[in-house]
Amino acid sequence: MTLLKKRKKPFRDIFEEILAIAINTAHRAIDEAFKPFRRLNNKEYIEPRYESSDDDENIYMTVELPGVNKEDIHLLASEDDIKVDAKRIKMNEEEYFYAKIKLPEKVNSEETKAKYKNGVLEIVLPKKRKKKEKKNLNRLKTTLSLEDCVIIRLNQ
Repeated sequence: MTLLKKRKKPFRDIFEEILAIAINTAHRAIDEAFKPFRRLNNKEYIEPRYESSDDDENIYMTVELPGVNKEDIHLLASEDDIKVDAKRIKMNEEEYFYAKIKLPEKVNSEETKAKYKNGVLEIVLPKKRKKKEKKNLNRLKTTLSLEDCVIIRLNQ
């Protein structure tokens, strides 16, 4: 036989549980609805959609910036990340796009190339080349001289 726990105020407890679930659900729905909107420097901005891929030499990115004029796009690349900032005028109101994207590998930011066409910004970021171990071997060879070596002759 199972004994049920008797509650002093069963309707109040059930109501509080239902209310807590409803409030959490509402918070999640609001957060999800406004997820693309953020604030930076007292401006609301939209976080644009982007995709990235890479090969042995480059990292390729596409950033969606619909309705933005080419002149209103600002791109700042460093070796670790890339920042995209853009502005568009829609129905006489300014809207801002902003994204700071962490890169999976270090890149050579001076050689970054980008082009904008039909609302899509395409970016090519060349990866930094890893220094070859061959240079270290050359340095080792140049530091040794004949004076540093001892010649041993073996008797036959």
